[in-house]
Amino acid sequence: MFNKIILSLVICCFVNPLFSEEDLTSEVVKTICSPTECYKVKRVLGAGAFGKVYEVENSAGERFAIKSYHSREDDVNAIMNLLGDTQREYQLGQMLNHPNIIKSYDLFESNLSDETPTSFLVLQLVEGMPLYENSRGLLTPEEAAKAGKSLCSALEYAFSMGYLNLDLHSANIMLNDQHDLMLIDLASFFTFEEIESFFIKPSTPLDSTVSKAPSISLPAREAKIKAFFDKHPKLKNRMRHLAKSPKDASSKKTSSKLLNIRFSICFDQMTDICISLLSKTTLPREEKLNKLAEIKKVSWEYREDLDEEIVIDFRTYVSRLLDQLNSS
Repeated sequence: MFNKIILSLVICCFVNPLFSEEDLTSEVVKTICSPTECYKVKRVLGAGAFGKVYEVENSAGERFAIKSYHSREDDVNAIMNLLGDTQREYQLGQMLNHPNIIKSYDLFESNLSDETPTSFLVLQLVEGMPLYENSRGLLTPEEAAKAGKSLCSALEYAFSMGYLNLDLHSANIMLNDQHDLMLIDLASFFTFEEIESFFIKPSTPLDSTVSKAPSISLPAREAKIKAFFDKHPKLKNRMRHLAKSPKDASSKKTSSKLLNIRFSICFDQMTDICISLLSKTTLPREEKLNKLAEIKKVSWEYREDLDEEIVIDFRTYVSRLLDQLNSS
């Protein structure tokens, strides 16, 4: 349920309405006030099971997106999960400081007109459209290369901070008006430790350790991680193999294998986005097919090096990948 909730809300944080006016105007909200600022609601951008997303303007005329979260369920655990996920999203938006990762600015609680207690998350307003809505033939090769470079830069930065995004797809990626890609799903960033503890249980319970960001409840977190690895059975088998290994989990060899799996997840995501961008370029069909073959060749060579445990320069492979988006 949580994956659907997050998706339904996250995809709405941009200037591109996905719902009819009738769907969005059932509740008229004119202002949303925090303890320090009152935001004027300009319009509703989207709606989800647990709230809406508004385009707002503060007293200085600056524009933001505000996501509202209010649970209509009586289940205390469901409510706590929702609040925990909101807190996590806010913290990650504060910590991941990259121009191609959406920023969070504030998190506060207030009441709507019906007196429903609601949490509000103030986010950067990204103007553009989701990558999946971009039609074929929209981008020049140069624009596609620029977009691919921005996405790879964001993923590489998050990786350097110890995070992987486990729900990266074209609905969670925005192409802004400058042809840069923006990652807008903060809640799906997980630390390496969170991901690996799903298979290799740490000696100290994860929830009692110092975390880089507040975590959603363990069952909800595990559900997201499980969903990712269910889609990637080969990676799941490699993680299970490491978990069953009698060797010390902190050994150099095990650490090296874990690092390779992390790189593999990140590089596969970069490859998929580059392929998606290539399909949307103005290049002739035959040239697209040739470049697609070259991208897959780079990906295959990368996997071969990982499988053979060859020490590789990750950035070299990323550069080779991006080169295939440029015009010949």
